[in-house]
Amino acid sequence: PHTIAPGEQGEIDFGYLIPAQTPRYGTIRDALEIFVDGKSDRTILAAHGIGIDMPSGTKDRAAKAAISENMLKFGAVKHDGPIRHLPFELRNTGGSDLIVRAVECGEGIGTTLRPGTRIRPGESFSAEATLDPSQRDYGLLSDHIVLIANDPERPMRRLRITALVEQ
Repeated sequence: PHTIAPGEQGEIDFGYLIPAQTPRYGTIRDALEIFVDGKSDRTILAAHGIGIDMPSGTKDRAAKAAISENMLKFGAVKHDGPIRHLPFELRNTGGSDLIVRAVECGEGIGTTLRPGTRIRPGESFSAEATLDPSQRDYGLLSDHIVLIANDPERPMRRLRITALVEQ
């Protein structure tokens, strides 16, 4: 409700309307500040979501993503050293084309896997994760490559990246 009487409670429902003609894939994050009588009460509400495809069709014919590694360990790397590379593979174990919708990487992390990559049933895509140690702080690094695909059972996958950035 617009007005809440003393001692009563209200509800705030959040939703994202993403038009089909302009899809938005990947993580969605917003912070909303609450105002009471035109003044901020310093309450911040955080909304998080993941833009994915609406499931359709039967599960036995759907695309299914499988990543060869859950974690890529770069080990000890020099801060002023070269960009490092590690391979991984994305397989489609489902019954229709697997389509990569979004790929999100942390600072200094990259991949050769791109949105729009299409993998036919039973096939795989050889990709590479990269780490530019000069873009990270010294010490332990733990980050992720986030993959959004049209896999209805598990549309978001995280590939963990670790390293030790040294002088």
